[in-house]
Amino acid sequence: MNLLENIDVLKAVQCLKNNKIKDIERYDWLIKNLHTTNVEYNREYQRIYNRFYIVRRNTSWQQIYYPLFEKEKNCEPSFESIILEIWNKTGRIEASFSSKMVATINTNMPVWDKYVLQNLHLKLVGYEKEQRLNNAIMLYDKITQYYREFLQTAEAYKAIDIFDQFLSAYKWFTPTKKIDLILWQSREKQLQ
Repeated sequence: MNLLENIDVLKAVQCLKNNKIKDIERYDWLIKNLHTTNVEYNREYQRIYNRFYIVRRNTSWQQIYYPLFEKEKNCEPSFESIILEIWNKTGRIEASFSSKMVATINTNMPVWDKYVLQNLHLKLVGYEKEQRLNNAIMLYDKITQYYREFLQTAEAYKAIDIFDQFLSAYKWFTPTKKIDLILWQSREKQLQ
């Protein structure tokens, strides 16, 4: 399956460069500062993270999320362990924010968002919370498998090459993050 199906990659990357460079700079800063700051207490880190990942959760939720983030940032946690920990402490199924934490700690891991799900024709289903939680874990495994397979394709190499040409200062980003950013930008209707 082509993660970038029906996406004009060149146009998406040009839009990233022209319209989203501040967001790319935020991501760059987050990754470069992750291991030199205490994310549990550093309000600047949290502010930039919240802005980049559009975290709109209250203080009590963040007081659970950021200590967990700090605790796990040197451990290469799994999506399953993070989503279960957040579930146990909040009662919420936070698939997207669990993936964002995992993908910030391990930049080879993809982010879960509705645009990735749409492009992969996936949907979180289940009537009961426990069922949805288990399905979220299985879906993230599918997303990571799609990325692994896609990153070996000619389409992926071409997209990454375009990213590197237009955003050469960020060549160091992992292939997964480059594809994530292209997908993220491509949510704009005019690019599809």
